[in-house]
Amino acid sequence: MQHHDFAEMIGVLLSAYGKQVDEKRIKVYYEYLSDIPTDTLKNAVNTAVRTEEFFPSIATLRRIAVENLNDVPSEAEVMADLRQTISKYGIYESPKFQHDITHAIAEEIGWNTICNMNENKLSDTIHFRYKPIAHQYKQAKIDGREFPTTRLQGLYEMNNKRIGHTGAVSLKTNVEKITKRVDHE
Repeated sequence: MQHHDFAEMIGVLLSAYGKQVDEKRIKVYYEYLSDIPTDTLKNAVNTAVRTEEFFPSIATLRRIAVENLNDVPSEAEVMADLRQTISKYGIYESPKFQHDITHAIAEEIGWNTICNMNENKLSDTIHFRYKPIAHQYKQAKIDGREFPTTRLQGLYEMNNKRIGHTGAVSLKTNVEKITKRVDHE
């Protein structure tokens, strides 16, 4: 974040709250807020001016910045992403999700476990896990970090690794060949 952008935001806060603060306090605010993307912090400052009765603390501005993130899918969007991915890839294929949060939830629960859940159990499980993972996602965005996920594997890929197939010929390819032969006989 550029110093002049930050100075402008502090100026808005000082004017809105009729406060005078020393240079040392401004430096502390800059040190603990400069990692937040400029537009995100501007939105947090504007929200604070509209909603906070007193001059906001660093923690308050960080909390508002996290709450204002718009690129976080809703719980319903995550559930729809899961349903679509289950339908498209099933338990056998390695899944690819639209949202990182969906991926993180599937990673935590286990792709095979998710694919074997009934609709009610899946909905309850997603509801239980959504908020903490969405919070981790928002915090990673605010901190400028990547949201870590690892590659999930379907049964074909897991079985191929287990029996040593890492090249072009895979268990899936062999099953498809055998299926074609059986269909032609």
